[in-house]
Amino acid sequence: MAESSALMGSLLSIIHPEMYRRSMEGFSYLAAHPELVKEGEEVLQVLGAWSSPFSGYSLISNRRTPVHRDNSARPEWYDLLATFSSYTNGVLEFPGLGLTIDYPPGSLVALCGKIIQHAVPEVTGSRVCIAHYMKDNVHQRLQVPAAGWMTLDTRSD
Repeated sequence: MAESSALMGSLLSIIHPEMYRRSMEGFSYLAAHPELVKEGEEVLQVLGAWSSPFSGYSLISNRRTPVHRDNSARPEWYDLLATFSSYTNGVLEFPGLGLTIDYPPGSLVALCGKIIQHAVPEVTGSRVCIAHYMKDNVHQRLQVPAAGWMTLDTRSD
């Protein structure tokens, strides 16, 4: 899991560098100020092994995911979805966009889950998804400024 988490962090550092930096600032701040949380000493132990910029994970196994938005994030932030196992007929639906994409095992999808409705209907076989996300209240608690929209600087030097 540590290698996979580090890989997800590496991907985030490429697709949204500010989001990656801000998250890592938050973890560094928490490591320097464990008294901010009730279980400060335990948190320090977890941070010693934590290899991801994401503050949360959800493991979704063998179930359909109804249409939803991810309400605990910020609109500008990416969630990363990684699928595993052995299944067929996997699709990821974006009803508000009128879009359905193939979602086979081994897929990796980045989306702004707070603003884009998404769903995964039932599949044939065994589907496992690990959803990587950040919670806005964690950043607020750590007093780390939230990353804004990813922008591309098109100015020529």
